[in-house]
Amino acid sequence: VRDVKVLYHITGAITFVNEIPWVVEPIYLAQ
Repeated sequence: VRDVKVLYHITGAITFVNEIPWVVEPIYLAQ
């Protein structure tokens, strides 16, 4: 169970990192 949580956390972190530019870039360009 612990390994599954770690794997899920890593996958979630990768997804989070991949989504950051889509959110930050429009805000940055708006300024």
